[in-house]
Amino acid sequence: MESWIIYSFLVTLFTSGIVTIYKFFTKYNYNILILISISFVLLGLSGLTYLLYNKKEFLKFYKQYDYKIIALILLYVLLTILIKFNIQKAIKLSPSIGLCHLIINMNVILTLLFGYFLFGQAITKTTILGIMVTFVGLAIVLYETKQ
Repeated sequence: MESWIIYSFLVTLFTSGIVTIYKFFTKYNYNILILISISFVLLGLSGLTYLLYNKKEFLKFYKQYDYKIIALILLYVLLTILIKFNIQKAIKLSPSIGLCHLIINMNVILTLLFGYFLFGQAITKTTILGIMVTFVGLAIVLYETKQ
């Protein structure tokens, strides 16, 4: 099995764990923004530790970076904050964390489209069929949930 497939399955396990932790967060009456902020502080400390440990690589990056990469980093940070805030709200209000995660994982379709338009990656007939099947499956699950 190719290594990217193994890494992808590991991310599947990790993201399902994160979504489950989000549900635990919502069970308590803590301010969600405080929990997210504490998480970001701990993540920031981890990042700072990594940069200090890899000081030479960081200084090399610092001397070579351009403003496009800084803009992408800022956009990444903004999207990460928005994701964390909205996923907490969605999981808190949803009847099932599985349904919530099912909708969230529709991002694969957007990712395929971004890959096509931004990076010229191929979308085959099979991919289009898979997208349609995904939409039908999601519609069935959401329709049955309402009943």
